[in-house]
Amino acid sequence: MNPQQCSDLRDLKSKAIHTPGYGGRTIHGRGQPFLFRAFGVNIASDIFFHELETTEGVPDVRIVLGETPQEIPEALVSNDRYQAAANQFLLRAAQAGRYYVADGKRIVVEPDQAAEPRRIRLFLLGTAFGALLMQRGVLPIHGSAVEIKGQAAIITGTSGAGKSTLVAALRDRGSGFLSDDVSVVTIGEGNVPCVQPGYPQQKLWKDSADNMGMDVSAFPTILSGMDKYAVAVDTGFCRNPIRLASIFELRAENRPEAAMIRLAGPDKIAVLFRHTYRRFLLAGLGLKTEHFRRCAVVSKQIQVCRLLRPSGKFSVAKQAQLVEELMAGPISGANPNHAKSKGYLKNDIKADTEC
Repeated sequence: MNPQQCSDLRDLKSKAIHTPGYGGRTIHGRGQPFLFRAFGVNIASDIFFHELETTEGVPDVRIVLGETPQEIPEALVSNDRYQAAANQFLLRAAQAGRYYVADGKRIVVEPDQAAEPRRIRLFLLGTAFGALLMQRGVLPIHGSAVEIKGQAAIITGTSGAGKSTLVAALRDRGSGFLSDDVSVVTIGEGNVPCVQPGYPQQKLWKDSADNMGMDVSAFPTILSGMDKYAVAVDTGFCRNPIRLASIFELRAENRPEAAMIRLAGPDKIAVLFRHTYRRFLLAGLGLKTEHFRRCAVVSKQIQVCRLLRPSGKFSVAKQAQLVEELMAGPISGANPNHAKSKGYLKNDIKADTEC
């Protein structure tokens, strides 16, 4: 590390320590790491996160500003963007810096010169933390989680499917908010899956907010020049783990109205595996087999459904209604006729009572 980089790290630490309180949260004193909680772990960090809530207790994860390795010699996967091996991950993020993640316990951040702090945090809470969660043996799903009637539901799908719009609509109808973009599923006693709270912020594109009648102009953008906003969740944030009942895979199709399809068996596992957050890292981390086993275990405990919405037509109210009605049923989904009798569930040819 050259002298200029050393100076940059000192400046970043100094700026973090002297950052004013954000949302009334506690700031630790000079020379002490900030202590936050997110995704079910306590995080001691040299970097202050406006996004996260502070906490107390023993840290599970340490984030430090420092010098990262130049390479991982025993890497199973190595390319221009990242290297990965068992319990090691090295990310190179353009205009942000380098991130070294080890043993599910430590992240070393070496920022680029003149990197925007929010860009540094974006990759840190994104890909770097995704690798750390995998190392810790949990199931990170690329989707947002809400609480409905005391149970958790994850809304997943490809980019542009309408996940954020649906989550915002569910929140407007009284659902609690658990996480945005990454939903961390842990497996407890009896193989019961729970969603761990993320942090009280939802990312929304401006057009999605406009469709919902929300004014996001007062909120900061995720990055400079991006039309996506970091919307603070002031009310309804759930701070305790909640049992996972359902995962909804949202898809847009050429159809007249929204509909729900229950999935069963291998199709349920496929949804969990397909929408694993940063799934491309599994092979390099040597976790593909164990991760697939974890998806299979969780799939047996929950209902997995495909939520089809009409493309080119705003139908979020109907989508939210379908989700709420399904969540009102038993967690195991043992009686598919209960849903079918209400006229909102279409069972595909593979559906069965396990769902």
